[in-house]
Amino acid sequence: MIPPPYPPSYQDIPFMQFLFPQGAKKLVEISRPKEIAAKALALMAKGFVFEIENKNEVIWMTAIHKKREIMVDRICGNGPEVAKTVDSLINETYRRWIDEL
Repeated sequence: MIPPPYPPSYQDIPFMQFLFPQGAKKLVEISRPKEIAAKALALMAKGFVFEIENKNEVIWMTAIHKKREIMVDRICGNGPEVAKTVDSLINETYRRWIDEL
């Protein structure tokens, strides 16, 4: 059996990726610790979606509520900091909005 590409204590979080220059969309999954993924799933259940863009090696990610005018975003370089930035995006969105919706 082939082991997963990430530790079993991790779980995938779906992000809609926008590809440039055409603007095509592609569903991608980012593996994060289950604690972070649980927060992401709770936010999704409350109406949030996660999006990510790569423009000239700059990563822009957002958490957007589908029905309310709520958006939290983060920007980072395309490298090891992406994982920490995903965690920061989800933790901040959860902290600010989970009890408000």
